[in-house]
Amino acid sequence: MRLVRIGRLRNALSACNVLETASDLKVSTGRNYCESLEGGEGKELTDTQLPESADIVKNPAAIEFCGAIRLSWESGSIDYSIMGDGATILAPASENIKNADVTQIRRMVRIENRTSYYEYICNEQKADELVL
Repeated sequence: MRLVRIGRLRNALSACNVLETASDLKVSTGRNYCESLEGGEGKELTDTQLPESADIVKNPAAIEFCGAIRLSWESGSIDYSIMGDGATILAPASENIKNADVTQIRRMVRIENRTSYYEYICNEQKADELVL
């Protein structure tokens, strides 16, 4: 059984997370256009508190993937190869992955556009590819 190094898989999964960058950009833009961003009692808001003060809630990123991969956590494992239309896990769940069996994977394809992702997995994905 060939196991992929978890760090490498986490890097690939986190590379799919564009929301973090977008969130950072919104915070810096908010700071540039507001003279004083203060919380209660004259305290400056942190980068986390700033969006929350405007009722913007940061949700965890969803990681979509499709392919013959089996992910294992302490509590058990899931074989995603049966999910022909792909699967989704939240980014915090990816941080706790203990093992990733990619024995059947020969190529990893990363597609950033969601429409292109679905078009690819429905029409072009080969059995030995993991599409992110």
